[in-house]
Amino acid sequence: MAHGIGAIKAAGLSPFASEFTSEGYAAVTFDYVGFGESEGTPRNVLDVRRQLQDFRDVVRWAREPEQGGWVDAARLVAWGSSFGGRHTT
Repeated sequence: MAHGIGAIKAAGLSPFASEFTSEGYAAVTFDYVGFGESEGTPRNVLDVRRQLQDFRDVVRWAREPEQGGWVDAARLVAWGSSFGGRHTT
């Protein structure tokens, strides 16, 4: 689950994640590198390519057997609000 431009996961993704998990879905919220609780510099700078890579990295992480492989790749759904929705297409 990705937030929009300049937003952070703590600014409103949790209610959506909670609703999805209550319906039996796995939900992952994250901050793009350089935003919110994530590490990285520069801070709060829009970098579409970097953010697309961050989104891919989160999906890859959730599907890795070393992480428990807890996301069924056949049932994976990407979700984003505002600009984060662009990364899901």
